[in-house]
Amino acid sequence: MKGMIRSFFIVLLTFLTALALAQGSDKGSGISILYVDASSTVKAPDGSPERPYQSLSAAVSALKAKGKTAKPTIFRLAPGEYRDAVLDLASAFQLISWDGKKNEPSPSLASKVILNRVRIELKHPVGAMIRNLSLKDSIILMTNRNATLFVENAVIEGGRGAGLKVSGGSLSMNRCLILNSKASSGSRALDEGTGIVLQGGALAHLLDISCKDNDDGALRMSGMGTRAWVSGLKAEGNKSSGASAGDVFERGIGAVEARDGASLMLENSQIAGNAILGIMIADGARAHIRSSEVSSTSRLPGTNQARYGSNIVVISSQASQPSRLELANVKTSKAQGFGLQSVDGYLYAADSSISGNAIGLVLISPQNIVLPDLDACFSNTSCQGNELDISLNNLPLPDPSRVLGQNASATSPACGRLPWEDWPGL
Repeated sequence: MKGMIRSFFIVLLTFLTALALAQGSDKGSGISILYVDASSTVKAPDGSPERPYQSLSAAVSALKAKGKTAKPTIFRLAPGEYRDAVLDLASAFQLISWDGKKNEPSPSLASKVILNRVRIELKHPVGAMIRNLSLKDSIILMTNRNATLFVENAVIEGGRGAGLKVSGGSLSMNRCLILNSKASSGSRALDEGTGIVLQGGALAHLLDISCKDNDDGALRMSGMGTRAWVSGLKAEGNKSSGASAGDVFERGIGAVEARDGASLMLENSQIAGNAILGIMIADGARAHIRSSEVSSTSRLPGTNQARYGSNIVVISSQASQPSRLELANVKTSKAQGFGLQSVDGYLYAADSSISGNAIGLVLISPQNIVLPDLDACFSNTSCQGNELDISLNNLPLPDPSRVLGQNASATSPACGRLPWEDWPGL
């Protein structure tokens, strides 16, 4: 709850910063407003609505030449394509669409204002806003822990290395589409080609985001202090480009993944049709997932290991603190591998269902779950209609000899003596 409250104030601060920028004018406000129009043919542009710059790079160069980079800047972009610019300003800035006539940004212009091969980097403690435009073959980087970024109604396509990579700082995104992020040629680096990467203690608030067909997952989080509240995420058709048969994977293969102490709150989301793993919680990470569906994860070609085709996995390595996963009103179905697997992690599932998977539920621990209620707790959760419902081992199943049993109806609480809010270690 404290993390969610803190995220709320981060979003509020971001909004107020953006509002202050949007309400300013170039006269007496300390804010530069530069107009840019790719179709402009004026010979002496000055950044005014009547004499806009023709390119974003020209606007940035003029700003630097005039020595105005220390004060906030609003770039208003008319419909058109703007190529090969670098924005790494040391003061707050906005990139917003402009219809060429009115000053108000319009959501309908998002597909008409295109930044191509643009690098946006927040390496200074600044606030930035990106609204109502598209980025192609570009990347957004935030490397300063005191930077704040607000992105609304944007399309980020073909990101180079990632669509958006946040290494510290605060991010708020609303109504955005991130697709076809690309890994560098021949690279198998972790999270290379991921839609959104959060690390280094980054704080994120993501609302109504679609991540589709990215090379290496939709959303990846890592590191102590890295936290995200995500609602309305649609992660579909994402691949895992660095994976191949014969490898042993414990990280970097989830369409949605939290690891190394990161914390994730995910709700009202659909994770469907992704490769290898739908959701992975690993190496001391904690996640609470509610009112969501995870389905149709496809198996890694060339291997019969069912884990690499699973909807939800919580896993802990010997060197890490136990990973923790809480599920409430979650449906996991149609996985080519496991519907839900816990490997040396803490698992709590309430009011959830596991059905239509190759293998429904898999529980593994060093003690082989001698005392299941110490590792896994279930309340009103059903596991039925899978090719194999419950197994104690990670086998290339189905193997009927390993079946623990089937439940024809929802389970009674397996560990009712441990109330959710008092779960040990949480």
